[in-house]
Amino acid sequence: TVTSMAFEFDPTQRYDMPVIFGPSLLPDVTVMSDLRNIAVPFLTERAAIERFLPRFFEVEGEPVVTVSSSRNGGVDWLGDRHYNVVRAQVTVRFRSSSGSDDIVGPYSLVIWESDPKPVIAGRELQGYAKLVGEIPDHERAEGSAAFECREYGTRLLRGEVHDLEPLDPSVLSRLGDEREQVALGWKYIPSPEGGADVDYPTKLLSMVSVSEAWSGEGTVTFDSPTWQQSPGSAHIIDALK
Repeated sequence: TVTSMAFEFDPTQRYDMPVIFGPSLLPDVTVMSDLRNIAVPFLTERAAIERFLPRFFEVEGEPVVTVSSSRNGGVDWLGDRHYNVVRAQVTVRFRSSSGSDDIVGPYSLVIWESDPKPVIAGRELQGYAKLVGEIPDHERAEGSAAFECREYGTRLLRGEVHDLEPLDPSVLSRLGDEREQVALGWKYIPSPEGGADVDYPTKLLSMVSVSEAWSGEGTVTFDSPTWQQSPGSAHIIDALK
């Protein structure tokens, strides 16, 4: 006698693909013990940003694009490993129907990450525009720092900061207290029949405290990869340029 038993789905649990091996192992809250960030903002034109924003969002304040890179270290659910991130983001406002629950925060037009695991989790769960990229650890020298992102060995962009000086202690003290940060996303999953299976804005909350910070002059260089060199990112770099 052969008894057939189908996988039993528990609607009270959260699952990740492949679902059949049980509930998600990802924690509700991720802890990173050592996060280092380099950010280069630049002013552009409002219309240049608006054409890339989902219908949920509008440009908030000055039309500033920030290209940044972070080294996310001591990530608990990766066994205290680290991964590197490069992103291009803008500050937007989510307009609620009531008008009293508007949310202002950064929206990432694109995020490259060096580890596919957070790429998959960020796309499936949080709706962030993540791609896998080749991102070496930050370059750091006296008074300068830099980051790069590549695809299949071809460089996509490079950010540099120089003439770095430590922030005034009075400014740093205001950043030192743990504070809440919000990041906005757009969860879009296409349907095989066309259109979308999922289509809505998302919000991610994090608590951050800053122990050291510097300011200086920054530059961002967008390269010109061909489609053959960077089949997943060449069109994105061209659009950002």
